[in-house]
Amino acid sequence: MLLYFTPSDLIKSNNTDGNLITATTNSIPDDKVCGFVLLMPVDDFNNASYARHLNENGKEQVLKSINDSLNGEKFWNSILSFLTFIPFLSPIGAIIIYLRHGREPKVDYDGIYERELPTNDSPAVVNALVDNKSDIGNPNMKGFEATILSLIDRKVLDLYSKENSETETHDLFLTFNYDSKNELSDSETIVFDTLENFADDGTLNLSTLNDTLQNSFNAGWFADQIKNWQSHVIFELDDNGVESYFNDTGSSQMFGLAIFGIVLGIAIAAIGFFFGGTHTLTTIVAGIALLVFSIILLFIPESVFGQWTEKGRLFYLKWSNFKKFLQDNSLIKEHPPESIVIWKQYLIYGAALGVADKVYDAMKLQMPDIYDYNDGIFLYHNYGGYYMMHNAYYIGDHMGDSSSSDSFDFGGFDDFGGGGFDGGGGGAF
Repeated sequence: MLLYFTPSDLIKSNNTDGNLITATTNSIPDDKVCGFVLLMPVDDFNNASYARHLNENGKEQVLKSINDSLNGEKFWNSILSFLTFIPFLSPIGAIIIYLRHGREPKVDYDGIYERELPTNDSPAVVNALVDNKSDIGNPNMKGFEATILSLIDRKVLDLYSKENSETETHDLFLTFNYDSKNELSDSETIVFDTLENFADDGTLNLSTLNDTLQNSFNAGWFADQIKNWQSHVIFELDDNGVESYFNDTGSSQMFGLAIFGIVLGIAIAAIGFFFGGTHTLTTIVAGIALLVFSIILLFIPESVFGQWTEKGRLFYLKWSNFKKFLQDNSLIKEHPPESIVIWKQYLIYGAALGVADKVYDAMKLQMPDIYDYNDGIFLYHNYGGYYMMHNAYYIGDHMGDSSSSDSFDFGGFDDFGGGGFDGGGGGAF
């Protein structure tokens, strides 16, 4: 006599005692049926009038069926066991990518902080390489803001405030020095032209720019200009572009691993749900674990798995230490700038690095008469220029027609480095 239970992995134990067959099972899923096949000599059924007799030798057929079933179970058990092992390969792959492409080169630099501008690069370039960790080499909105401040400081743009009698707030106005335009870099020219496009008789009311961008055509054009500006900043980094500062091979491979892991994690969880049997729970958990890990990989900064060149590493460390200096009021108090010119440079590059508010707070402590300075850079900070431009970015992003131009993403208001609006407030409020 041969007794075979199906599916065999549901049976914990079985026993045959004479005419009594006893089996103990694990929990049987709702979509499964537990049964058995019993192979007995034909003579045992000679007197069984209720049995159906076939004049065939069914032993080989039964054995083949049992063997096929066993092989099928072994195959799926092997597949499911392998699928539950796959999630462990993703962290191993991440470690290998990091060891090959993520370890930084050693440079001869041990500075703690920097008091002066480490290099002569534009604020947009500094922003692209130091502030935007998710896409190194691509500037974000803080770089655009810093470029505006730089143009104001160089008198290419002139900023003044005027009280709005209707709202009893102060509006900010920009005027344009066209004679200085030919001295600008390509990326700075794009900033100049973008703002000038919305001017009326050579004057732009920043407080009403948001209303202008409510028009989808204007918003779409604005979004295209921002993307054009970003690409030109990348071209201005170096003759070889970003590659001379940063190698993104590791981060690109990690992105591919993350996308593959997301797809595979969903597939594993689905296979476990529909075909898991007794392995249902472990397979689903394995798939979800791979899915979660892969999603986390997408949010890891590009600099973790990418690698700076020696030139880029030195650049990053020096500017990061300069940012550290700007953030620390005690350091600035110990080493205050010797002139208002240096303070303005601190504000410009502080905006590029996302710490303009820290710089302005330090200025108010060191220079109580800061409100007496009728300078465009300080007006921009005092009367909410950062906030107005942020709204312009946001509206341009959401109102632009994504079918004709890619949407740009500069992050939320918390990400930009501008401060508040101590005096008055713009017409945007």
